[in-house]
Amino acid sequence: MGLVEQIQAWYAAQCDGGWEHQYGVSIETLDNPGWCVMVDLSGTSLENISFQTYQEDKGAEEETHLSFKPFWKFLLV
Repeated sequence: MGLVEQIQAWYAAQCDGGWEHQYGVSIETLDNPGWCVMVDLSGTSLENISFQTYQEDKGAEEETHLSFKPFWKFLLV
C-alpha cells in the first residue's frame, strides 16, 4: 500500500459521521517547489501524542522537512 492509500485508509477509519465534517486532511503545493500536507489530528487517537521535527537533506535540489505543530494539530511536509 502506497503513502496516499495509507492516508486514505487512516482518514476513512476516523470518519464517524461527524469528524470528517470538521477535521481532515489537505494537500497543497508550495512555491519552492514542494508539498504541504496538513493532517488535523483533533478527535483522533494521535491528538495528544508529542511529535518531534524531522529534517533530511538529500542535497541542494531535494530536502525533506517534517514539522509538527501540536497547537494546531497538523503536519507539514
